[in-house]
Amino acid sequence: MYNRKRTTSTLGVIALIFFISQLLFTPKAYLLSRLGRALQAPVTFFKSLSTRTSLMGDLQDLMLENQSLRAQLLQAQSTPSVIEQESKRYIRVPLYASYPFNTNSQLLVAAGSESGIREGASVFAAPGIFLGQVSSVEGGNAVVRTIFDPGWELPVRIGEGRVDALLIGGSEPKLTLVSKRKPLIGGEPVYLSSREFAYGLTLGTVAELRQSKESLFLEGRLITSYALTDLSELYIGL
Repeated sequence: MYNRKRTTSTLGVIALIFFISQLLFTPKAYLLSRLGRALQAPVTFFKSLSTRTSLMGDLQDLMLENQSLRAQLLQAQSTPSVIEQESKRYIRVPLYASYPFNTNSQLLVAAGSESGIREGASVFAAPGIFLGQVSSVEGGNAVVRTIFDPGWELPVRIGEGRVDALLIGGSEPKLTLVSKRKPLIGGEPVYLSSREFAYGLTLGTVAELRQSKESLFLEGRLITSYALTDLSELYIGL
């Protein structure tokens, strides 16, 4: 018991001697430096917090400015604009979404008489690709009747041989009353031949022709190079 106490006392004395020696032999400058850093730590910590808060605020401002610039760019791109292609002039207009009440027969565009659009003007999915006709116009918008309207029939011609046919609108427009006198194959272009519109406007191509119910003519589907759901803008002839 006595030996254990003696050992403990001895270790305590050794530790005290070691601590005092550290104080006596450690350079004063080093101690002051350590003490200064210890005292400076809280100040540095709060400064870093302040800097971080400032940086976060700057980042939020930059993100807001970036979103604003993107919104302005999108608005500029969505503004009706006049373009010219192959000596033809069009006004490019944004197309309103009709989701979830999608309708193919009529579309609404975000431009009207204020932009120079007139009733009866030809409408295109892309320059030269006929889609329909402006059926009514207001100041800031217009309604477009499309070839997907089941009540619309248009005289057309097919292929280089200009074979007469009748286009009947619908969710899948079809070509009827196609003469058998001239050979035709699937994939040939279909052109408008109605006096209401400029002659030769392209509608699409014809799918493989088949015998009609009357057996006197051929018939087939019209294939377009676009899907209405993919269109976000239209071109209206001027």
